[in-house]
Amino acid sequence: MGNTNLTTYTYIKQKLMQKINESDFEDNRLPSEVKLAKELEISLATLREALIMLALEGYITKRHGSGNFVHPSAFNPRDRIDLGITFEDSFRHQGKEPGMEIVSIKESLAGSSYAEMFIIDERDIIASCEVIYKADDMPSIYTIQNIPKKILKRPFELGCGNENFYNFLKELNVTHSLNEYKSVALPDKISKIFELPHGTPILYCSQMYYNIKDKPVLHNEHYFHPNRFGIKVVQNWDVSAI
Repeated sequence: MGNTNLTTYTYIKQKLMQKINESDFEDNRLPSEVKLAKELEISLATLREALIMLALEGYITKRHGSGNFVHPSAFNPRDRIDLGITFEDSFRHQGKEPGMEIVSIKESLAGSSYAEMFIIDERDIIASCEVIYKADDMPSIYTIQNIPKKILKRPFELGCGNENFYNFLKELNVTHSLNEYKSVALPDKISKIFELPHGTPILYCSQMYYNIKDKPVLHNEHYFHPNRFGIKVVQNWDVSAI
């Protein structure tokens, strides 16, 4: 995305979303880019980079010679996971008060499974952090984060599941993650936290983060409460934006 970093883009995205939700655009056409950049107090180059990303994500459609057209249907759903970067962002978008509780932080030998996962020695140490994400003080997501201790640049708890996560990923030179979603039986430990029967089918996500050299550096496991967190995303079918 050119020279615009993630924090700047997230800020611009939120400002655009706020403006769109508070405004009524004729034929859903956004103001000119010059006017929009002035209203948002950002450079025209930065705005254009953000608009390109919004088009690729399906929030707007760019038409050469016609302008930028916004899609209110893409911005409005309250259970859209991709309207926020973190779970806290998603809860806020749903009108819920986010919360977080660190359950435990521990260290253990990598063993064969983590050694294969992170391409490290079985005797290397894995730091693990277990977190409960809450919406209106109700446990909604249970997350287990695992990382080779030798690549940590500060105590794990300072980047574990909170708003410092952006900086935590930046320190690890993370560029992308691969997320695998599937249905699993709710483990006994988490069933007590969610107050659901053991074995209840729930949505589970295995998330591996990779750095700029495409090496795995962080693995997250997410267990989602079936009644407190849903996933809805926009799929972009505007081939002209690709």
